[in-house]
Amino acid sequence: MTVSRNFKLAAAFSPVLGLFGLSPVLLFQKLPLSELALIFCVLTTGIFTFWNINLYITRLFAEKPMYVRYGISYLTTFIIHSVIIGVGILVGASNPPVSGISTLYPILSLLFINTFILIIIDVVRLQEAKAAARIEINNLKIANLEAQKQLLVQQLQPHFLFNTLATLKSLIHEDPAIAEKYTLKLSDFMRYSTHGNHGNTVKLSDEVHFTKSYIELQQYRFGKALQYSEDIAQELLTSKIPVFALQLLAENAVKHNYFTPENPLLIKVYNDGSKVCVTNNKTGLRLTERSGLGLKNLNERLLLLTAVPLEKEEDEHFFTVKITVA
Repeated sequence: MTVSRNFKLAAAFSPVLGLFGLSPVLLFQKLPLSELALIFCVLTTGIFTFWNINLYITRLFAEKPMYVRYGISYLTTFIIHSVIIGVGILVGASNPPVSGISTLYPILSLLFINTFILIIIDVVRLQEAKAAARIEINNLKIANLEAQKQLLVQQLQPHFLFNTLATLKSLIHEDPAIAEKYTLKLSDFMRYSTHGNHGNTVKLSDEVHFTKSYIELQQYRFGKALQYSEDIAQELLTSKIPVFALQLLAENAVKHNYFTPENPLLIKVYNDGSKVCVTNNKTGLRLTERSGLGLKNLNERLLLLTAVPLEKEEDEHFFTVKITVA
């Protein structure tokens, strides 16, 4: 438990418990206001002290079973209370207890107050333990997603490089000037791909640029069969988005659709309010394996970033994915 939170809890509850301890005096005795105020201050100070003693005991015996901590707490509190009463009798500040309520009530109120303090301390400790566990789980999720991302990149890069190098070889023979431009775009694409591996999020403007570079590389291969457009509000470009998010969606469209110059694949990136959308027309499904790991991984990374899952909209003509940016 944090020191500041301990102090706030003790300071907040001690006056309330002080009023509880003062209630018999208010009900059965008529004392001047000044004496009542003095008794209330003494009770509140004592309860605040007992609270901090219990906190110390809890920290000291944190690994012990609950009954051990509670037993030590009750024993310590009873001893301190008895010493205070004894010292008060010796110096004449209080009278010896007599039988009846004057003896029973202080003991019962002491047990109640001490139990209340112990319960509050344990409830707060449990809340903090749950919060720490949630943080640890989120850290593990992030580490797992990073591992999945690296695995996906390692799986995709060989296939991507094979296709791009085959395209480059063809361009070198057909048009060396275009082959040179293609090489520069490929270099830019690979530079971002390497840089993007160092984080889980990037600026939307960077991800849009990367996606456009990917499409342009593919257009050298597919020509007019692949078309691309974008329309994103300027104010959204500085927002954060999971790295490779848009490129993954564009790549899925290319990978899973069969398209020709007569029946081209149309990919569009645009915004719908604070959501970035990637949509493509359905030109005929390719007979490729669909694991769904890419979208699942992206959805989990998006949940950690914005707590809002990605949205999928699909009909017989179009497939759209919407991502809330941070």
